[in-house]
Amino acid sequence: MSLRARIAALLAAFAVVLVVGGVLMYAALDAADEREAELTQRLTPASQVARDLLADFVEQESGVRGYVITGDRDFLDSFERGRRRADEATARLRSLVGGEPGVIQELEQVLEAQDSWRRFAAGPEIAARRRGDVERARELVITRQGRTRFVRLREEVAELQELVEAERTQAVAQAAEADRRLAWAVALTGGALLLLVVVAGAVMWRSVVRPVASLRASLRRVAGGDLDAPVAAEGPREVRELARDAEAMRRRIRSEVDSSRAAEEGLTQREPVVAALRDQLRASDAEPPGGVRVAGTVHSAEGVLAGDWYEVVALPGGRVGVVVADVSGHGAAAGSVAAQFKQALVTALSLGRLGPAALEAGRAVLRDDERFVTCVIAELEPASGRLRVTNAGHPPPLVLSVHPEAGLVPARELDGTGMVVSTLGAAAWTSHEVTLAEDELLLLYTDGLIEARDENGHLLGLDGVAAALATVAEPEPQRIVDACLDAARSFRAPTRRDDITLVVLGVRR
Repeated sequence: MSLRARIAALLAAFAVVLVVGGVLMYAALDAADEREAELTQRLTPASQVARDLLADFVEQESGVRGYVITGDRDFLDSFERGRRRADEATARLRSLVGGEPGVIQELEQVLEAQDSWRRFAAGPEIAARRRGDVERARELVITRQGRTRFVRLREEVAELQELVEAERTQAVAQAAEADRRLAWAVALTGGALLLLVVVAGAVMWRSVVRPVASLRASLRRVAGGDLDAPVAAEGPREVRELARDAEAMRRRIRSEVDSSRAAEEGLTQREPVVAALRDQLRASDAEPPGGVRVAGTVHSAEGVLAGDWYEVVALPGGRVGVVVADVSGHGAAAGSVAAQFKQALVTALSLGRLGPAALEAGRAVLRDDERFVTCVIAELEPASGRLRVTNAGHPPPLVLSVHPEAGLVPARELDGTGMVVSTLGAAAWTSHEVTLAEDELLLLYTDGLIEARDENGHLLGLDGVAAALATVAEPEPQRIVDACLDAARSFRAPTRRDDITLVVLGVRR
């Protein structure tokens, strides 16, 4: 099953859970809202109205008895007030419980008992008292007909209250049940989502994290030089295809390395002189003195022997010299001249001669009028950062600095100080001094870097170098060398090749 299909299945599962859970939660929430509305808008007010109704009837009965006994019309006003309130309460109660047949039926019983009490008890007693027939009024009270009918009215109201309260209690229970269902719906939906998250995590671990980690480990082994370690292909189809591509690349690199090794061995066996020249031109493996950061590389245009070379030289007084030279031409002939020039120049610098004198020593070994050498010598005092540069027709070194926004940028060029080194005549070389700050670096290079051309004939140039420098996240010499060399390799057309030498120098105070 492909990674895309697994992700699609997980997304579909999430969608189903969300939809089903949403429907369940909406239904539970709607039921809870309906029960809550029924309680707050109907049954709770109805229960209060039923309790108030009994108080209204008691007020009426007390008013009748007080008026009959004392004749005080204030008691009659109390009766009338209670009657109006009772009528309003029954009307409101009817509107609140209109959908409950049992409650409506009991309300009709209350109204019937109320009419019976008013017609056969309260009405005659009040009428007799108004006529002044006190004896008749008291006689009606004594017969207890009114009391009996009022007791029945109270019993009917109590029954009504019980029915309304029962309806309210049932609604409370239903609301609680709706809340429980809502809680269960939320819990089930959350649990299902949590389970899906766990499943998704497990799927991503098995389908992406673990296969990619295995692939990364395999690629790191290959990058570390173990070209015999196969790239494991496991996981979903997409990761397996990527691993197969990486494995094909490993096999091709392995084949090319084997071919290169065979060519090198053949060269060593058949051409020991060329092999010796290559070893002489290779930069020394000695660690630079403390306080100095340096990294360099030589990329030959033809075979294993380049006309370019660089060297890091320990100078008297704790100074460090970096030399980059480019002999005209390519191949073994140029390599032979380069080796002789290097030996003479490095020996002179090691003996304490300054740049111009060292260049003159190198010129002395040139015997071919058609050969010339461009060379730049940088002599650095690590403690102070003082830098003496002697440039014999070589591309000007670049001082690099870190810009807060643009990153690593070429800050300035160090111009040449003399002509190329050749046998056509003596040249007067001079040196100039600058100070290299701790956060600055010096980039020395041969023209193979800036003169790399693409298939359309466009030069890489300093603009291309600046673009490559801007991609360097950490301004370390080796990272800068790698970025510039990658830019030249990716830009250069296969049919136009030149040796490329790069050196980056800095201080660490």
